[in-house]
Amino acid sequence: MDCERKFSEELFGRSLAKAGDHILIALSGGSDSMFLLHMLKAASQKADIAISAFHLNHMLRPEAQGDELFVINACESLGVSLITQKSDIRLLAERKKLSIEEAGREERYRLLRQAAEKLGANLIATAHHADDNAETVLMRIIRGTGVRGLVGIKSRNGNIIRPMLAFTKEEILSCLEASGISYRQDESNFDSAYLRNRIRNTLLPLIKQENPKAVSALNRLSASAASYEDYISASAGMAGISYAQGCALASREKLRCLSGAVLESVVWQMASHINGARDLSAAVVLHVCALIRQGASSWAYSAPGAVFECSGDIVSASRDGFLTLAQKPVSFNIPLVVGSMQLLASSGVMVCSQVAGKAKKNWNNNKIMLLNYDKMDGKNLALRSRIQGDVFQPLGMPGKKTLKKFFIDEKIPEKLRDRVPIFTCGGEIALVGNYRIDDRFKVQPDTKNVLAIQIEYLEKGNGLQY
Repeated sequence: MDCERKFSEELFGRSLAKAGDHILIALSGGSDSMFLLHMLKAASQKADIAISAFHLNHMLRPEAQGDELFVINACESLGVSLITQKSDIRLLAERKKLSIEEAGREERYRLLRQAAEKLGANLIATAHHADDNAETVLMRIIRGTGVRGLVGIKSRNGNIIRPMLAFTKEEILSCLEASGISYRQDESNFDSAYLRNRIRNTLLPLIKQENPKAVSALNRLSASAASYEDYISASAGMAGISYAQGCALASREKLRCLSGAVLESVVWQMASHINGARDLSAAVVLHVCALIRQGASSWAYSAPGAVFECSGDIVSASRDGFLTLAQKPVSFNIPLVVGSMQLLASSGVMVCSQVAGKAKKNWNNNKIMLLNYDKMDGKNLALRSRIQGDVFQPLGMPGKKTLKKFFIDEKIPEKLRDRVPIFTCGGEIALVGNYRIDDRFKVQPDTKNVLAIQIEYLEKGNGLQY
C-alpha cells in the first residue's frame, strides 16, 4: 500500500489542508503520532505546507521522560520545530474532579491551541484513526447515546484536523514496519482500568471474530450517522435558538412543534453552547425533551454542565440557571437587533422584536407594544437599563415626565426598576418596558411600518408587568 499517496489524498482530497497552511502535530511518540509526523513531513516536501510539533509530558508514567527525549530526537532528525511541555495530569484531575483521561484531554487541547498561536499554526493535526473511531462508537453505545453519538470522531472540528481516519491500526503498523520508523510503546494502553482499553483489547477483538471487517462496518455506521446528523442539525438551527451572555433560549411553543429528532438536536445545541464539547447522554436529552412537551409551563432541570428551565413560553439553558443570574440585575446598554430574540441574562429579561407593514390582529394585546417604525428606521436603536435623569413623554400626555416619577406613579418597587428595559431611538426614550410608549413614537393612521416588541420576564411572580 502506498501510504503517502493515500494520506495525501485524505489530507488534500477532503480539503483538510491546503497550500500555505501551517499544521501543528500533536506528537506523543507512539505509533499513531509517529506515522502522522512522517506522513506530514512527506506531504510538506511535496506541497506548500509548513509543519511543527507539540509534545505534552503528562507526568503519569516513569517512561514519560523517555518519550519526551525520543520525540525531541525524532523532530531534530527530521528538521521539525518542536514545543514540549510538562503538566501534572493526576494533580489536575484531582483539582478539577475529572477522570485522568478527561483532564489529560482538556489540558492537551488547551496547550495545543496555545502552542499553535505561538507558532502561527492555523491547523492542529491529531493521530486518530479508523480503529479509534470504531472504539468511540462502541463506547458511546455502551454508555448510552443517540444518533449524534454514533457520528464518532469527525475528520475536522474547527481548526483541528484528523487526516488518518481512513487508516486502520493494522495499516499504520504495516506502514511503519515497511518504512523502518520506530516509536514508543505506551503500556497504559493495556491497562484494563480504562473503558476504552477494555473495548480495544477485549471487546473489539471478540466482535472481529464474528465480523473481521467490524472496524470498517462501524466506520460506515459513523459516516451514515454523520450525514443524518448534518440534516437534523441544519433543521434544528432554524428553530430560533437565541444565544447571549452564556445562555441559550428558545420558544417553548415552537419547540413543541418539532419532530423528536430535531427537538433532541435543539436540546443538545443549547447545552453545547453552555458547556462546550461535553456530550449529554441520550437519556438526559430525552428527559429534557419530555419536559418541554409536557403541559407544565414552569420547571427546572439540572443536567451535566447545564441547567434547563422553562418559564412561560421561554425554555432556557444556562450554567447556573436564570433565576440565579437575575437575582442581582446589573446595568446594561446594547443595540436593539430588530427581528431577533435578545436575552438580558443579568436581568432575566427576554426581548423579541419584529417589523411589519401593519399591525397583526394578534398584536392587539397588552403583551406586545407597537411603535411607529417610520420614525425610527435608520436611527440608532438601543436597549438599556434606566439612568439618572431619564425623562420621556408618556403616551397621551402633552409634556414630559421623569422616569423616576413614572415608576413611582406606576407603583413599581424600587428593587425591580433596574430590570425594566428602556428602549431608545437616537438617544430618546421610545418605550418603557411593557408600561408606556413615548407619545412621539406612537402608531399613527398613516404609519406604514410598525415595530412590535414583546417582553418576557423569565421569573414569574416578580411584580413586573408582562
